[in-house]
Amino acid sequence: LSQCAVVLIHPWQRTMPAMRATLDAAGKDKQRLIDIQGNWMVPEVQAEALRAVAGIMAACHPEEAAVYQQRAAARAEAVTAFGARLREAFQKQGMADIPVLAEKMQAPFVAWTGLRVSGSFGQADAQGASGPAQLLDKAREDKVRLVIGNLQSGSESTLSTLAAELKVPGVTLSNFPGGVEGVATWEENL
Repeated sequence: LSQCAVVLIHPWQRTMPAMRATLDAAGKDKQRLIDIQGNWMVPEVQAEALRAVAGIMAACHPEEAAVYQQRAAARAEAVTAFGARLREAFQKQGMADIPVLAEKMQAPFVAWTGLRVSGSFGQADAQGASGPAQLLDKAREDKVRLVIGNLQSGSESTLSTLAAELKVPGVTLSNFPGGVEGVATWEENL
């Protein structure tokens, strides 16, 4: 990192204790914030992020600005088209409006698929004493049929507990390509 020209970071990475030392090693002058809100697995958000990264890189290398912009535009179009095809497939499979619980980092993506997010959860220690009980009451009322966790959130025990209490399946998704072996690209992860 100390030898690189630029370090692209998400806003939330700046506050992570493990990242602070790493980012300090790279130097603040090299850090470029990609301030795109939302879940990057959502195709429209991914397309926006691509354009933002192209803008940052174009500012770093003005002589290549047109190439960065052209490639980002082409990739954003491919991402949006892939997302549209996949969302249509989800709807054809009857996924529209099925009530689910989703880990808070997955909730925006889960909603994008057409599933109805009845409630969201985080790590057990961050929910307080009454959080899980209220979430379960709402989930039962909405007849939740699936609990969806997030690999990177460390909420596996909460996922398992909620799924067991509701007597429904639980599944863990990843917000990052490469988070699961054999899933290297955004499309494969989606």
